[in-house]
Amino acid sequence: MAVHYVNIMLVNIDKDGNIIPPGKQAQIGTVADFSTEHRVAPNPNVPNSAGYPTVENYLIAEDGAGFSVRHMDQYTIVTQDL
Repeated sequence: MAVHYVNIMLVNIDKDGNIIPPGKQAQIGTVADFSTEHRVAPNPNVPNSAGYPTVENYLIAEDGAGFSVRHMDQYTIVTQDL
């Protein structure tokens, strides 16, 4: 059995829907309009977490890979294959 553990974080999104990743926050000063969204933080051990997916898209991808939710709260998602 494999277990995937990922964190949920607030990510800055510009007005065009592009993610401003952590470490590039200086760009916010040059962006007039931005918002924040809850996204799954990339984890190199969990392929479906690449690219800061939305929680919904992450769960859909995990389901497609045969993983189901075992725990979810505002900070973390734990999925497991059967």
